[in-house]
Amino acid sequence: MKKKLSLIIILTGIFVNVYGRCEPLHGLYEAKILLPANDTLLLVLEIDQKNTDSFAGYLTIPKYGQERLKLEKCSISGDSIFFKYSRFDIAFKGKYAPSVIEGIYSSGGDFKTRFNHIDLSKRRPQTPQPPFSYLTKDISFYNKDSLIKYSGTLTIPENKGKFPAVILLTGSGAQDRDETMFYHKPFFVLADYLTKRGIAVLRLDDRGVGGTTGGRSENTTNDFASDALEAVGFLKKNKNIDSASIGFIGHSEGGATAFMAANRSPDIAFIVSLASPAVSGKELALKQFEQGLRAREKDTLVVNNVLRFWDKTFTIINTTNNRSELEASITKAFKEWLVTYQNSSKSLTLMGFDFSNINNQSAVDKFLSKKIVPYLQPWTRYFLSYNPDQLLSKLKIPILALNGDRDENVDADINLPRFKSLAERYSLQIDIVKEKNLNHFLQTCNDGSITKVYGNPETISVKVLDAIYKWVDHH
Repeated sequence: MKKKLSLIIILTGIFVNVYGRCEPLHGLYEAKILLPANDTLLLVLEIDQKNTDSFAGYLTIPKYGQERLKLEKCSISGDSIFFKYSRFDIAFKGKYAPSVIEGIYSSGGDFKTRFNHIDLSKRRPQTPQPPFSYLTKDISFYNKDSLIKYSGTLTIPENKGKFPAVILLTGSGAQDRDETMFYHKPFFVLADYLTKRGIAVLRLDDRGVGGTTGGRSENTTNDFASDALEAVGFLKKNKNIDSASIGFIGHSEGGATAFMAANRSPDIAFIVSLASPAVSGKELALKQFEQGLRAREKDTLVVNNVLRFWDKTFTIINTTNNRSELEASITKAFKEWLVTYQNSSKSLTLMGFDFSNINNQSAVDKFLSKKIVPYLQPWTRYFLSYNPDQLLSKLKIPILALNGDRDENVDADINLPRFKSLAERYSLQIDIVKEKNLNHFLQTCNDGSITKVYGNPETISVKVLDAIYKWVDHH
């Protein structure tokens, strides 16, 4: 779970006039701030100055799992720079040169801060660089009713002939064709690795990202499965693609997308599931909740007390369609929970509600609105109702299910046994691989937390890349 921030950044300062004439700002800048108790906070500032008096800017705070917060009111005047991010009360004011920005960081105190320009290529050594030893085409096509335009990149081996092909399906959230996160480009790395070895790869921007249209808050995994099948249709028309050897490689939710799409079409030859859930959406959500709660409270009894409310809440969401009935049922369940655990101060603290407000309907409504409303959105409701048993039981094509043992999003110790159970029950062709020391994003690590992703120079473990290639090549 991403921690919420309450930060104020104000950069001020007096600079010795050593910068000279200021040139346009571009690229990434890092600052490491020393906080109380010898703690540190890394800030990553991305700047693209296209006009003399303004720029596009993004702020990443790895410690809190916050990535590319889009900055507001980004302005430049002479050698002065300013931006803000209202949601978290962030503001920045200071002076700059092309390679350095200095000032004072303020958040419960003032800290001298220096942003230094960094060379991203040195931090991301796996990101492919041209020239490429294969054909690369930026492509676009429309869905059957011409309402959605898809944009992406198709990479094809240079040799003559027809090639097997894979379509890469991204995880949850709006992703670009490279599944870029914390400045890693895992799908770019994967596409490069496979295409060099004779496998064509199609990777697309998600709906509403990059060149792909159709982004709406109502979109669910079911819609993304339709997009995946449109991609299959596009590849089947390509003279360089073996139409009998088209498969999916799905990461996280992308695996669920692949399972859904393969149930609707006989044209899918295989699926590679990378850290994709074989457990229900509700079970996965509860497990993720549990991990977040245990990070704050070591008492198992207290953690279980809070989980009981969420278990009941998710059941209500999955079984109630009427919005007013849904909200009334959740409110009732919450008040019953408060009465049950009113004498457990740890449980109340972990839940984050002041029991003295139990009869204050306004306070209850405000609390539940903050906690529950995100779970009432179309995508989340669809995710909570996700049942992989119904999808996987019907698939007779080869499947590779790969998970890392440091995955904090999809627990391998729960997920992979479920794949095994389904394979045995329905006589499925599922090869199961559990890799040591890999996080949810398939990076080698000791700590699987999302807060460590930015600082890891590895984008995807080479052993994972090799395992995927060898399995796809064999099938």
